[in-house]
Amino acid sequence: MTNETTSWSDFLQLQGASGETFNGKTLADEAGVTDWVTDLSDRVVVNVTGADAGDFLQAQFCNDVAALDPATGHAAQLNGYCNPKGRLLALFHLVAQSENGSEATGYRMILPAGIAEAFVKRLRMFVLRAQVEFTVLDQGCHILGIGGAQAFTALEGLFPAGHPSSEATDYSVEETRGMTVIKLPADRWMLVVDEDAAIDVWTALSAHLQCVGLNRWNLAGIGAGEPVLHAGNVEQIIPQMLNLQAVDGLSFKKGCYPGQEIVARMQYLGKLKRRMHRVAIDSAVLPDAGVKLTAGDDADAGVVVTAATGADNKTHALVVIKDKVDIAQLSAEHVTGDFSSLDLPYALETVE
Repeated sequence: MTNETTSWSDFLQLQGASGETFNGKTLADEAGVTDWVTDLSDRVVVNVTGADAGDFLQAQFCNDVAALDPATGHAAQLNGYCNPKGRLLALFHLVAQSENGSEATGYRMILPAGIAEAFVKRLRMFVLRAQVEFTVLDQGCHILGIGGAQAFTALEGLFPAGHPSSEATDYSVEETRGMTVIKLPADRWMLVVDEDAAIDVWTALSAHLQCVGLNRWNLAGIGAGEPVLHAGNVEQIIPQMLNLQAVDGLSFKKGCYPGQEIVARMQYLGKLKRRMHRVAIDSAVLPDAGVKLTAGDDADAGVVVTAATGADNKTHALVVIKDKVDIAQLSAEHVTGDFSSLDLPYALETVE
């Protein structure tokens, strides 16, 4: 363990971190907190640099990298990387960076640490003679998440000219004082903060927001209907099954990329038979990503995408299931409790 990691860990303990929560609260207690800050310790940053970085990523990913525009601040997006069969190898937030505020001069990918190494290793296989370099930042910066109606106000003191623009829209990006701030849907913000600024930033934010554990961030993402791809689901799921087309994570107008033919066929020939739903499970036991779901005699009814504990002490989850499956009949191994449907913040395509 590095001195930097130890220092950050010790600091969070002084702030009340203990296990998965702060100040002795339960996961359900923290789930009910409306304005909060958390350390996204399960994420990692991958820097992508080089003269050919933009063109290379555009040819690999399923969303339109060329649409990112640092000049207007709309410089982030949800994006994915598929294998030739159209199944996702990674899902991440991609941020375009610029030294002069115009063209992108580099990119940052923020994704679960558990899939980063294999993802970057595969990308490097296709670099060939392109001028592209990948650097996994396992130290030197921290990723924070904040949420709630007060999150915007909490950022105010971190910007020399006040808080981010009041006109900031989802996936807009602002940079200041060694920090990149990305606005996400559902009153969420993700911050990539340099190591030497992290303690000051956390201290400033926690004056307005309550310190919470990672579960609160995961719960907010589930409420936003935003999927996360963990190791248990790598190479198992096609983008539309995760509703990526509904959360601006998938483009049908960009050029070719690995798996594009399969993805397009799903979209235009009506072959999609599974999609993601938000559910509650009357159980405090969180199923792991990739756990299979059954429904009656159907042993392959679906799969768990991500799960978190809600304020009701139930499990809230995103699951990919067959269109004809009755959610009330779902069950999962080692999880005892009834399933029920929860609303998503966007409409799914009508199933005929």
